[in-house]
Parts: sequence; C-alpha cells; structure tokens
Amino acid sequence: MGVSFKRSLLAVSVAGALCATTSAYATNAMQLEGYGVEASAMGGVSQAYDNGTAAMMNNPATIGLMESAGRLDVAVGNLRPDVTATAPAAMGGSSADSDATSFIMPAIGFVHKVNDKFSMGVGVFSQGGMGTEYSGSTFMSMGTGETSRSEVSVGRLIVPLNFAVNDKFNIGGSVDMVWGGMDIQMAMPVFGPTPGTAPPGTFADLAGIAGGQQVMGTATMTPGLQQGVGQLIQAGYDTVRINFSNDNDYTGAAKGYGLAGKIGFTYKINPTLNIGGSYHTKTHMSDWETDDGAASMEFYDVDGGAPTQVMSGKMVINNFQWPAQWAAGVAYQPGGKWMLAADVKYIQWKDVMENFSMTFESNGQSADMTLYQDWKNQTVLELGGAYRVSEKVALRAGLNLSDNIIPDSYVNPLFPAITGNHVTAGVGWNITKKDIMDFSGSYALKEEATNSNTGVAVSMSQVTLQVGYSRLF
Repeated sequence: MGVSFKRSLLAVSVAGALCATTSAYATNAMQLEGYGVEASAMGGVSQAYDNGTAAMMNNPATIGLMESAGRLDVAVGNLRPDVTATAPAAMGGSSADSDATSFIMPAIGFVHKVNDKFSMGVGVFSQGGMGTEYSGSTFMSMGTGETSRSEVSVGRLIVPLNFAVNDKFNIGGSVDMVWGGMDIQMAMPVFGPTPGTAPPGTFADLAGIAGGQQVMGTATMTPGLQQGVGQLIQAGYDTVRINFSNDNDYTGAAKGYGLAGKIGFTYKINPTLNIGGSYHTKTHMSDWETDDGAASMEFYDVDGGAPTQVMSGKMVINNFQWPAQWAAGVAYQPGGKWMLAADVKYIQWKDVMENFSMTFESNGQSADMTLYQDWKNQTVLELGGAYRVSEKVALRAGLNLSDNIIPDSYVNPLFPAITGNHVTAGVGWNITKKDIMDFSGSYALKEEATNSNTGVAVSMSQVTLQVGYSRLF
C-alpha cells in the first residue's frame, strides 16, 4: 500500500496556513496591509514619515522623525473576513460559509528619545495570518459531522533602536522575538466517488494508492503506521481527519518560537520631501509542535457507520517561517495641511511557502506529509494621503494594491489568502496636544478562485477596523 497521503483540501488546507497573533485572516497574502492605525488608514504606507510606534513593525528608522520626547500607543483591531467555499457539481454544488467572522487584534508600543542621537523602545504587535471555520453540517466535513477549521497566529515582541546620524539621516533597527501558533481540523476522503480511484484531493492521491499521481503533495509513513492505516482502509474506513486544536484565541495547539530583525533608514532631501526604506529578515523559528497526545489522525466510516478510530500523538510543523521583506517609500509634505506618500514592498513568500511540511508521531511511528504550495513572491504598491482639516482633526485615505499569489491548483477554503486590493480611510483626533485618538477602516475587495484540481471554489472579502490611543511625552 502507498506510503503517504495527499489531498486537495488537506494539501492546500494546511498549505495556506501561516501566521496571525490573534487568530486568522489574510490581506497581502497572510500579512496585514498596514501596521499602526495611522498607516492602515493610508493604505499601509509607512516608510518615510513619522507613523508612531508602529515604526518598529514598518521602518524602525522613522522613530527618528518623532518630534516628541516619547510616545505610547495602544491599539485594537477587529478583523471581519467574509469567506464562502462552494463544492463542484460532482460533490453536490453546495456552499459553506465560514463562521470565523470576527477576530480581535491588540497592539502596544512605547518609544523614548534617550538623547538627540538615540531613540529606543519596546512593543508587542500581531504579524498576520489566516484561517476559517466551517460547520460539521457542510461539505467541508466530508461526512464526519465534525468542524473544519484552521487558525494560525504569529506575534512579535520588538525592541527597536534608532540613531540620528545628523538632522537629515536616520538609521534604525530592531531585534524581534517571534512566536507562532497553529490549529488545524480538516477531513479528506480516502478515495473518490469511484472505489479504487485516487483523484486529486483524496487520501489515496496523497499516499500514492491506486495509481494516485500525488498532484497535491506527498507523504511517507513508517511501516507500522502504514500497516495500521492500510488495515483501516481495507475495513471500509473512507474518510481521514487531521485534528490538532485548542480553545485559545491567541495561540494554537502547535507552537513555535524564534528571532528576526529589521534595519531601515530615512533621509530628508529637503524640508518637504523624505525618503525611506527597510529590510525585514526571514524569521528563524523552531519547529512548531503540539504536546504529546494533543494531535490525532481520525478514521471515519461515513458510509457504514463503524466506530471512529483515533490514532493519538504529536504533530510537528517543520520549518514554518515568516518571509523576508524589502520596502522603500517617499513622503511629500508641501505645507502644513497636506501629506502624500507612497511605498513599494516586495515580500518573499516563495522562499517560505514553496511547500508545507508536517510530521505526525504516534507510539514510535510517524508520517511525514509535504503539501505543495508554490506561492509566488508579492509586490505591493501602497498609496496614501492625509489632510489636516484643523489643529485637532486629520483625514486620511489610501489604496493597497497587490495580486493573489497562490496558484489555482493549491487554493484551499481553509486558508483563503487570496485577497489583493484594499481601499482604506481614517481620521485622527487630537484631543489635547498630548492625547490623540486615531481610527481606520480597510475594505479588501472580493476575490474569487477555484482550485483546478478539486473544483472547490473560494470567495473572500474583508473589513478591518482599528482604533488607537496615543500619549505624547
């Protein structure tokens, strides 16, 4: 019998999974379109002007543009994705709406100017991610009656430092402690509608059983586990479910930790024009692991009704990283009321999302699963502007433009990171000279994609709302 397993829903399912400090969502693939309420209101643009303590997530050198001696920012965001999966006609053509429709995302940052040359601080920010949840009554459960869901979260504890070389040139950097968590509950049929066949998206396809071509991925099992799985299939068990999940909204059952860093600069060309740029390193995180016994492979006989068979063990997500990013931007402030800004970002998804690999370990046996992803690198154009109506009120708006980078052959309704273009707006309110409230809203335009292997279609749009309070010192 074949040594592995693969499926279109599983393969792409896990495949899409990545990172979010508070649950799951997607904007520029798995990355937020903007960090900080002010930047989010202007399409995410942030490389060449003072955007508060969010600088430590964007370009740490913009800390040097801060006019006050210190600043504390506290913000909270509400991510509201709208995701629908539709089965092909061969599977009944029914639709399933994701019940994961609201996620809370907190952030806090503090920066202090030590002297005329040095500024430093500390902050905790959500990085990004994605995920969904489908009822057990939908086609996504593959007849098991169990929930299908994914949730991936990545957060950062950041220590930034900026050095003002002179009154025009700043160099900044940060050291980031990164952590991540992941939950996955997903089912796949063993075979397709015709017994003995192995169409894309089934367990047999991934395992290479019955002539499967392993279009979605590959897997290998140790002999003991392979024998046990084979006996279950021969006994009539027709659906497999991968299950590792907890009830925590801020971390998953599988956890990993590591480090990353950033470096950036700003340069004042003249009193009205700034340029800036930054480089974010790829993360160096440990494998993400569940506790022993916290993961399982579950086998269902959905046709015959035999008791569910459960293999309990541990799941390891192998070498799951956040990508490197390059960014450059310009900010033009012709007068006291207007600011126009633009950034270009290049996110190197291909380096970290070519494949998704996980290992299930149970009683000394294991199964290594590789799910093909083949994500492309992503170029993001950010355009933003602000207009100060009065000393107390500023209006902001922007665009965040990018393309879906997931090939149609691997699009998965559990991880629909397909959104591209966003429209953003917001307002800033100076309550006093030292107390500021900021509000932003972003709408990710509806995107649709159909998996060319399974025929399952996904549509997604998203609204993101943020509010923040700033205290200047």
